[in-house]
Amino acid sequence: MGLAGSDRGLAGPRFPVGYLPLIAPDEGRNAEVAREMKDSGAWLVPTYNGLDYLDKPAFYFKAVAFSLAAFGNNETAARIPSRLLGWHWRSWPSPSAGKFTEPAAACWRRLLSSPRRFM
Repeated sequence: MGLAGSDRGLAGPRFPVGYLPLIAPDEGRNAEVAREMKDSGAWLVPTYNGLDYLDKPAFYFKAVAFSLAAFGNNETAARIPSRLLGWHWRSWPSPSAGKFTEPAAACWRRLLSSPRRFM
């Protein structure tokens, strides 16, 4: 079994981005904040039920709002920015991977510390 097979075993089952409904309470609330941002056109300060909502950076809500505008108001569109940013983060080398002298050990370290297994 190669490294790709091992990575697949660590990652657990794979589901399409919109396979499951939004998980309460956080995913639904974050998608609603982004939907309100898209509908109101207020791109600077995110709001939730008309009140300022500053729990996450506005960039995250802007990314989700753009995704909702492009792909419609659904679970898949609400999760696309998180998935893309996760894949982007995984493409950067692990800071501790260079501490290993053996290349195979560095590769294992990167696979085990990857956020991909949670997606």
